[in-house]
This record gives sequence, structure tokens and C-alpha cells, in this order.
Amino acid sequence: MILHTLDKVDALKDYAAGKNTTLPNLALTWFISQEGVDAVIPGGKRKERIRENTQASEIRLSKEELNVINDNLNKN
Repeated sequence: MILHTLDKVDALKDYAAGKNTTLPNLALTWFISQEGVDAVIPGGKRKERIRENTQASEIRLSKEELNVINDNLNKN
């Protein structure tokens, strides 16, 4: 189970890299793209993390890209 989950994480890291972003920023963008979600409040103690988190607002995911991510997350 753990290895299967890590495979999903690795695939999403690669997907994020292909979009020139980080996995955390891809996750923030994915969360805010979900129906019914109006805001995502990430944590951050250091200025660098807060700056990185704000970059997620610049990322756009098409329906096709959201489907790719969702398909990855829903793999058994």
C-alpha cells in the first residue's frame, strides 16, 4: 500500500516538474480547482514557503490536466 502511494506521489512530482512547478503548488492548485472549494489556506512559517505558496495562484489547470491528476489519484 505504501509503495503504491509513493508511486502516485512520484508520478505527480513528475507531472508538476513538467508544468515547471513544485508538487506542493500543484496540490494547492488542484485543491482550489475542486468544485465547491472557494479558498485554500496553506501553512507556512518561513517567508520562502509563503512566497512559494503564492506562486500556486499563477498556475492554471485545464479540465484535461485535472483529469490526468484525478486519474492518478484514483488508481488502485
